[in-house]
Amino acid sequence: MDSQRTKIIGVLIMLLGVTVLLFIAYVTYVYMPRQSTVAPVSTSSTSQTSGKVVPPSAAVMQQLAESHGFQAFVSITDSGFEPATTTIKVGQTIRFTNNSSQSVQIGQLASENMPASPGAQSCGVSFNPCRTLQRGDFAEFTFSTKGAFLYMDTLNTATQGAVIVK
Repeated sequence: MDSQRTKIIGVLIMLLGVTVLLFIAYVTYVYMPRQSTVAPVSTSSTSQTSGKVVPPSAAVMQQLAESHGFQAFVSITDSGFEPATTTIKVGQTIRFTNNSSQSVQIGQLASENMPASPGAQSCGVSFNPCRTLQRGDFAEFTFSTKGAFLYMDTLNTATQGAVIVK
């Protein structure tokens, strides 16, 4: 009888231990912060060598001061544009932020079947920031006509995306 009672007590202690472990796992899952798979919208960047947050450059601060806001956001990551396709309404603005480890240059893919977006930038080219975006830099584009506009990173032409303007 004592042997059976000892086995039952041993099983109960084991079940209690498993329950405690499951509770700890649950609390850890629910309350511990998780790293997001989408890069946060940030005006600062992280130094790749030190891991410390670096304040935004003077150029980014100037852009922020001149910005009129945006309705859609595209993060440029080492995996590509996220999201790869963005749908907006006529007159809305998209902000592209370079959250990758490389420099990027956004450029529209225009052809006979895919017209250039209206509204040339200051360098005379439509849908192009006319400069290379370093890590943490951003560019904003406002679309004034309906259509589908394809774009790419001209420094890595395999990285492509699309804007659908309704």
